[in-house]
This record gives sequence, structure tokens and C-alpha cells, in this order.
Amino acid sequence: AMSELASLIGEDLRSIPGPALQAALDLAAAQPEQSPRANLDASLAALAAGEPKRALLLLARSPHPPRIAAAVTAWARQLDRNWYPGGVGAEVGLDSADAFVRPQPGEPLTELLEQVVNNGPTGLITPRTLLEFSVRTGQAQGVNDALGDAWRKLEGLAGLAQRHALAPVGLWTMLAWADLSRRADLPQAGDLLAGARQQIVAAGDGGLLALSHLIEGDWYAAPGNSPESLGWDLAPQHSPTRLPPGDLDRAAAGYAQAESALGRRDLPRLRGALALRHAALARGHDDPDVRRRHLAAAAEAYLIAGDGAGIQLVVAHQLVADIDEGRLGQLALDLGAGWTRPVHGPVADLLDWAEGAGSTSWCVGLGRLLERCAESWRARGSNARARIAYLAALWLISLAPEVPAHTLVTAIAYADSRSNLSTQALLRLERTFGPLLADTTVTEPFAFTQKLEAAQVYLGALRDRARGPAADQAADRMAQLRSELAAAVDTMTAVVPAIDVPIPRSMAELAAARDAMLGDGSLEAQAQAANRAVGLMLHMQLQGARETMATLAVLAPLTHAEHAQRLGLVADAEGWFAQAVDAARLPGVPSYLLPLVLLATQRRDEAQVELVRAEQAGTLPDEFLAMLALRAHDHRRAAAAIARRDAVLPASKAWSDQLVRAEVFLGVGDVDAGRAAAGAAIAAFEDSARLLLRDPERLAACDRPDVAAMYATLAKCHPDDPEASLEIAELARSLSYDTTGTVAEHGVWRAWQRSAAEYAARANRLLASLPASPPEGQQEGFAALDLAESALSDIERRLDAADPGVLLRRSTRGAQPTAADLRRRLPEGTLLLEYLAVGDDLLAWAVTRDGVRSDRQQLPTRELAAMVRDLHRSCAEGRARETHLAALLLAPHADLLRACDRVVVVPFGPLTMVPFHALRFDDAPLGLSHVVSYAPRAAHLAEDRPPDSPVTLRRSLVVGDPAFETAAHPTLVELPGARVEAVAVGAALGAPADDVLVGAAATEAAVGARLEDCDVLHLSTHGRLDELAPFASSLVLAGRDELTVADIAGLRFGTDLAVLSGCDTGRGAATLGGDLIGLTRSLLRSGVRRTVVSLWPVDDDVAPVLMQAFYTSLAAGLPCAHALADAQRQVAGMTRADLRAAYEALGGTPEGYSAARRRGARRGPVGLELDAELRDDEEVPEPLGGDAERYWAPFVLVG
Repeated sequence: AMSELASLIGEDLRSIPGPALQAALDLAAAQPEQSPRANLDASLAALAAGEPKRALLLLARSPHPPRIAAAVTAWARQLDRNWYPGGVGAEVGLDSADAFVRPQPGEPLTELLEQVVNNGPTGLITPRTLLEFSVRTGQAQGVNDALGDAWRKLEGLAGLAQRHALAPVGLWTMLAWADLSRRADLPQAGDLLAGARQQIVAAGDGGLLALSHLIEGDWYAAPGNSPESLGWDLAPQHSPTRLPPGDLDRAAAGYAQAESALGRRDLPRLRGALALRHAALARGHDDPDVRRRHLAAAAEAYLIAGDGAGIQLVVAHQLVADIDEGRLGQLALDLGAGWTRPVHGPVADLLDWAEGAGSTSWCVGLGRLLERCAESWRARGSNARARIAYLAALWLISLAPEVPAHTLVTAIAYADSRSNLSTQALLRLERTFGPLLADTTVTEPFAFTQKLEAAQVYLGALRDRARGPAADQAADRMAQLRSELAAAVDTMTAVVPAIDVPIPRSMAELAAARDAMLGDGSLEAQAQAANRAVGLMLHMQLQGARETMATLAVLAPLTHAEHAQRLGLVADAEGWFAQAVDAARLPGVPSYLLPLVLLATQRRDEAQVELVRAEQAGTLPDEFLAMLALRAHDHRRAAAAIARRDAVLPASKAWSDQLVRAEVFLGVGDVDAGRAAAGAAIAAFEDSARLLLRDPERLAACDRPDVAAMYATLAKCHPDDPEASLEIAELARSLSYDTTGTVAEHGVWRAWQRSAAEYAARANRLLASLPASPPEGQQEGFAALDLAESALSDIERRLDAADPGVLLRRSTRGAQPTAADLRRRLPEGTLLLEYLAVGDDLLAWAVTRDGVRSDRQQLPTRELAAMVRDLHRSCAEGRARETHLAALLLAPHADLLRACDRVVVVPFGPLTMVPFHALRFDDAPLGLSHVVSYAPRAAHLAEDRPPDSPVTLRRSLVVGDPAFETAAHPTLVELPGARVEAVAVGAALGAPADDVLVGAAATEAAVGARLEDCDVLHLSTHGRLDELAPFASSLVLAGRDELTVADIAGLRFGTDLAVLSGCDTGRGAATLGGDLIGLTRSLLRSGVRRTVVSLWPVDDDVAPVLMQAFYTSLAAGLPCAHALADAQRQVAGMTRADLRAAYEALGGTPEGYSAARRRGARRGPVGLELDAELRDDEEVPEPLGGDAERYWAPFVLVG
């Protein structure tokens, strides 16, 4: 009946499409002769449910009259391609061939369908969109044009309603016109609504009466928009609405009247729409509990109604609620790193619905909703929330290839970079924009915009990468990026028309210039103005590109300089610094760069002059001024800049901004404000870090100097409470070093650990090979990365199924020991020294059973790092040079050192490379008078395992001198001493012959079969350190086999002691904050209690002597640290002849002795020249006596 078909006006919210669809399908099954009409009814019900793809499938089941089929098809096409939440137009293209119909007289059903498609809600989408644009830009002619088009459509539909006595349709047209008038900001809108409401009351239609109040509530809840989109513009808008501001109280009153009018009527779609709006109001009032309750009610109502689009809308609102409330862990698990499409979780369900039964544009609109959510949180400084929302939005928006999603990739890369995940950020950018940046022939404006946005995010991520071993590679990429931008600018400059007006400096100035060109405001004038505005915007972007090029011209040499400085290459550093200063003085360079470079070169006075000049000229934003003034130690100027910024903008919640505030407040003596800001910075950072479920990502994000600086700043806020400051320092270490052991030892867990490490290794190796790799090589690399990500995600789902919530629980920091707990765990006569070197501060804590003492010294970290490098190099070459390190690190605690003969060192940053046992104390190396060991954090000293507990020696596994394939390791040499060492160690431990694997027997399979059951593991072989992909570092085994960091991460040991007698096995790759992503850390995390490793290359003919002495003492019952100290002292007391005799007594041959060599290799990607510090040692230093640190001091005990 026509009265029933009137509910085809979907926006009246009175239909119940789910039951109607099922009834139609039941009828078609029960009465086949009724199938054409039943299938049509089912198709129409699917359209009412917002499921156009399902509608077309149902329509195709039976033949239908051509006009009816065309109308239904056009309706479906409109819903599928041009429908965003709130009933506005989408950015998805329409195929005009079958997306439109022209109403003509005819059979009533046919005419009604054509009228609904052309003049109903779908027909109003475009006029609404044009109306909104015209109102925002203040163009009266555009408003009149859009209203005229809408009026003609509604008039046609109202005429049909009158001819066929379809009162609800006619009443709906009155409500729609009142709503359009309100959107146009016409004063008669209220009267129009009141008039419509009078007629609705007269007709006794409670459902439409409720709808009228809902519409009025929307006017105040989201002026010019809809609560369905939470008041955000889903299609990009360049001007704010000019409608009066919202009034949540009046909106609530309108919705309450709608609830009253609705009563107990069976209208679940209307009830769901009201519940969704109540949830939106609760969001505005920041009431999450009420919001959740209304969202649950909306979901139930839409489910009862069978409203597919409504159900998905609620899912998106629930996602936004999760993000708002910080419930991000499960979303992080579902979305992964964003390389592959999610297959579980709400985003996956939305995608499946859109591709199966639903609407592509509706789903894209939900993606835009999440994108606006991300932008909102990014503006408020919550990078964690923004990153998750952007990742979710990317896949939803990417459903429509014609809708640009590259800006989302840029936003995600920016969020990655802000989360300290520079590898992820750069890979994302290289994959999406690398070919575009390399193509210098592109003249399409949008492509140029993408290039510029990507280049700016590239820059930030490359600066992050520049702080590590890949600094020179990052600097080279900066230079290449500058060349690519320069070519793009030349190409665009040649095709962009000249302008005779000033180039706008901001989007606000651009909008003002566009408005000035609108003329009479007609749609034609708007189109012309928009085209001219595009030209202005291109000139803005060309200017921005030139500034980015100037920035790159400064930062590339600055990056080279800082890296050379870290390596101790003074002359090279000075040359690069000079080039950076010259580039920073050129015209057109952003004003912050010159003081930045001057500060890097320690020219603080000149930097302060430049800061004053920039401040007076107003060319430096206050946030930049505060940061640079802080680095210049001009705390008062920094504080004034912060105060000016706070006067006009709310304080940023980003952890990095809060850190600057904390350091500034502390610098001006406001300890309370500094403590509050540092606490806020830590809370914001940990909120983000807990979402990094994978260990490599967490380590990359957490183990950085700026992260450590947060905790150091908070520690400095407790100058009179050393126990409190020590506990804060331990919190910093707990971020990247998990020793909780909260997970059951099952295979899926170990597979996950290994897969995560392998993924990190593959990602780092791929990045190191870009962009020099040819396009086909890059494609293969990214395809392999996709497979690794997919495999890792699959394992994560399996792990979560085996132990639901385990990854999320694990991401929450467990209880940390107090300083009192740490003191109680220390044996009598033991001194624990913990250090934190950040910025210009060297913080230290000395802990004994009797108390905690703190010490703070002013020393730039770069100077400390230079001293450490010099000491380390001199030890590796022969004898330790005189160094000021002993005075810095040991002298402040001299009295405690004289009272304690057992020392546990917890180093940080560059201090991880310091052989404390080789530092001189009371005129002798500390290790010759004290027993010294090391720990990754004080909390590692658990109550149930004191530092000198006995070593279990029941079963041993000894591996030595594997017969590696020279083609696989062309830079390595055979190690006869390693075989001698393995035999001697096996004899000292009484190991069965089957557990001593040498030569060809030392395969990965043989080692792996015995690895998890041994109490003592000894490996004397080459260590291969990969500085650029540290998770690929390994110990070399027989053939082509290796034992990598990733392999170790996938194991679960019960091993009491692991000894890695290879080159730099303890060094790993020092991350920016000082942790070691190496074999040591992986072993300790995998359950090994303690490990002996080397800090520099080990001499193949001396290591056997030291190790035989070590194991002999160990077998005699000495604790591990004491046994190592005893062995070191024995070697230190030997002459060169003694060492030779001892080596030969163990079975070494004179020939092997005369061909002494060192164990190990370090490498980077193929074709990449590593720094001198990272290359293999090509020459073995001249032989010395055993008192040379090169011989007695390379090994340290960690654990």
C-alpha cells in the first residue's frame, strides 16, 4: 500500500527495515509466484537499512519494470557513493549513468520511487552540501541558489504526497524545509518548524512529532552540522560555520521533548537516533558512564530495527568513545602497525560490512569521523589517541580509492615520529611518497601538496634517526630530499601562473583572499574564486617548499657534524658545523635554525644574541623560543615565552612540551611547578608507551635521552630526598626493561617474541637499504615486510586467544621496588652505583644496606661521551689512557668504595660502554681491588637471587670455533683459540663430549636442541654486530647458521650463566638512551640469570687463558663475579711469555699463537660504508703483557 511505502523517506526514522526485509524474504520463499514483489520489498527494506549493496543483490533476484529497476539502482548508487553521516554529501565519485533519475508521471509506486530518489533525502544531499559551503563563506547568492534547488525538489515531493494522500511524506517535506532554513540561518526557520509541528499534532502522528523535536535539538547540539558526526565537518571545510554557537542545555530539552512524544511507540530507529544524540551530549559534558549507557541503548535499538548503517554508526561512536577514554590497547592490537588491513576488531567489521552489504561512502564518512577525532586529540597533544584514530581512519577512507588518503599516511607517520618510532615513520613515508618525491615531472597541484607535507614529516623523522648510528645515512637522505624538492619546485614554478597580490602566509589569510574574490556569491563566482584560490595556495606551498629546502640545507650538515662529534672526529665535525652555520645565515632560512646550530657548536653567547634578535622581530614562535632559550640556559627568557603562549593558547599536553616546561620551571627555581610539569610529561608519555605492545617498538620509543630527561627532571625536583629520586630513575629503566616474567612459558609466547624481533630486524634492514635500492627491490622488501607484519599479527591473535588480554595486561607497569626494598636486597659490604647521564647533568646514586646517597654534577653528555669513547678505544687497543672519568664516577663515592669491596654498577647512556673495573681508584684499577659486576637496573637484583648466589653446574653446553662458511662471512677468519677455549672450558666443567660442539658440529640445530636445558652456556665464536639493524645481530655458527637476537628472543631459558666469548658481545647496539639491543639484553629477558660478555674485541689467544681460569674458580665454588675477578687478576699478573705458555698448555699451537686474531664482525647493509668505529678491526694491535686492559678487562658480568 502507498501508505506503507511512505516510510521510504528514510529520514523520518519510522521504518523498521530488518523485520520488513525478513518478512519479504520469507514471502518469496513460501510463495515463489510473489517473488518479484517480495524481492523488490526486500530491496527497498535494505535501502531503508542503509545497505545499498544488499539492495542491488536482492533486486537482481527477479525481473522488474525498467523504471522501477532504474529508480532502485539510482537510490542504491547514491547511498553507496554519496552519503556521509548527517545526511551530507560525500567525496566519493558518482557514476552519472545510473545514479540519477528524472521523475515522470506514471504508476504510483514507480512515481513515488522516482520522487524519493530525486527529491527525497538523497536528492537533498547535494543542496545541503552547497548550502553549507555558501553559508560558511557568507555568499548570499550561493545560499539562494542552493535553497532554490532544494525547494524545487521538496515541492515536487510534496505535490506527489498531496495527490496520493501520503500525509507523512508531506509533513516530512515541511520538516526538511524548516531544517534547510535553519542551516541557511534564516530567521523564519523556527516559525516554519512550529507550523509543521502544528500540522503534525493535528494529524496525530507522534512519531513525526518526536522527529520534529529531534531536529530542533540538533540545531543546538551541532549548529550547521549533525550530532551523528559529533559536530565535526566530515567533508573538508575551509571556513567555520557562521551559525550561532551550540547550546547543549537547549539541545537536551529538545531531545527530552522528543522522548516524551515518542512514548512507548515501536519506532526503534527513532529511539536509537535519540540515544545516539544523548551520548553525544554526554561527550560534551565529559560524562563517560552516561555516554556508554546511551551508546549501548542506541546499538540495541538499531539492532532491533535492523538498521545496518545505524549499527555501524554506533560502532564508530563507540570507537571514538574508546579513544576519548584512553581504552586503546585492544585497538592497538587489532590495528597493528598499519601495514596490513585489520582482520579482527571493529574496524575490520566496518570494512566487511561496507564491502558486503553496506555503503562505501558511509564507511568513508565514518573514517572521516575518526580522522576528525584524531585531529582533535593531536591538537590537544595526545599523540597516542591521535595515532590509533588515524590508523583506524586510514583503512575506512581507503575503501574509496578516489578519496585521497595520502594525508592520513603523512599524519600517521607524524604520529609515529612523535611516538619515537622513526623507523616506522620513515618506512611509511618511503613506501607511499618515495616514488612521488623522485618523480620531478609531476605538475598536478594536489601531488605537489602531498610532496611538501611528506617532506616536512620526513624531516622530523630523519632528525630522530640522526641521533643513532644511521646518522650519516639520515643526513644523506636529507640532502637527497632537498634535491627532490628543488626539482619539484622548479617544475611547478614553470607552470603556476604569476599573481599580482601578496602571497598569503596562513590558511586564514588565504580564506580572506578567497572571500574577497567571490563577487556576487553565485555558484559560478564561487567556482571561479576557488580556482584562483588554488593558484594562491600553490604559491604558498612553493614558498613553504623553499623554506623546507633551506631547512634541509642546514640540518643535513648539522647531522653530519653531530655524528662526527660523537665519533670523536673533531676536524670533520668542525667542517660540517661551519657549513651548517653558513647555510643558517642565508636569507629565507627559518629563524630558529641559526641559534639551533650555534648552540650545537657550543657558541652559546652568539645563540643568545640571535634569540634576542628573533624575539624582538617576532619571527620566532614562542614554543620554539622557549625550547632554544632553555638550551641556551636562558631560563627567564624561556619562562617568559611560555607565559606569552599560555596567555593565548591552552597549554599543550604533549609530553615533549611538558618536559620543556618542567625544565624551564626548574631552571627559574619553581620546583613545585617543575615537579607538576614533569609528572604531567611522564603521565602523557606512559599513556602512549603502554600501547606499544611489541618489545622492539617499546624499546625504540622509551630508550631515548629525551625520555630519560623527563625522569631525570623529576628526580632533580627531589634534591633532598635521594630515595625518592632513585625510585624515579628506576621508573625510567622499567619502561624498556621488563623483568616481570608475568607470562606463562608456552610456545606461542616465545614465537611472538621471536616474530616481533624478526619484524624489527627486517624493518631496520629495509630502511637501511632505501632509497638506494632499485624500485623492484623496494617492492620486494615491502612485500616481505607485509608478510612479516601479517605473521606477527596472526601470532598476536593466537597469543591473545590462548591467554586473553595478556598483551594488554603486560603493557601495564607492575609494582616497582622501593628504595628500601633495594637496600634490603644488598648484601653487607656491597655498594650499588647507579647513574643517569642526561643533557648537562650526571646524576648518581650510591646505595648500601645503610642508606642512599645522591650526587649531581654538571657535565654535557657530549663531553662525557667523548671521554668514554677515548677510554674504550684505548682499552681495545692496549692500555687504558688516563681519564677524568674516575674522578667523575668513582671519586664522589670514595669513602663507600673503601668500605665495600663488592660493587654493582647500573650504568646508563654512554656509561654503558665504560669498563668501571678498569677505572683507577687509589692508584690501581678498581677491578684489582674490588669485585665488580653490572646490572641493567637496580630492580634486577631480586630478593630470591642475590648478586653472588652460587652458579648451578649440572649441565653445560659449550660451543667453540664453528666451521662457518666463508662465502657467507667473507670478512671473518677462523678462530683456533676458540676451539682451544671450548675444549678447556668443557674439561673444567666436566661436560660430556656431546655437549661440547666445535667445528662443523656447532650448527644452529645442534645448539638449539640443547640450549634451553643447560645450566651453563658458553659460546666462543665470532659476534656479528649490526648497528643499523640491531635485532639482526648474531653469534656465528657452523655453515651459514647464526644465533640472532631474534632467535634468542624466541627462547625461554633456565640457564644460570651464559658466557659469550666473542667480539663486543656485550656492546650490542647502544640505543639513544643507552640500553643495549643486543645479545646481553635478549638473554636476560629470555630468562638467563646472568651473562658474561665482552666490551671490545677479544684476542683469540688470550681469551682461552682467562676463561680457563674463570671456570676453574667457578668449579671450585667461587661466586660468578668473584670467579671473573680472580681470572682477571691472574691474567693481569702475567707477562706476555706467561700468556703464551698458558695458551700452549691448554693445547694451543705456536702457529695459532703467532697468527693471533680477534673475534667478531660488525656490518651494515650491503653497499653501505660504515663509520670507522663500526668497521671490522683490520689489524691486531701489537702483543702486550697481561696487565694491558685489552687482555684482562674486556669481559664483564651482567645480571
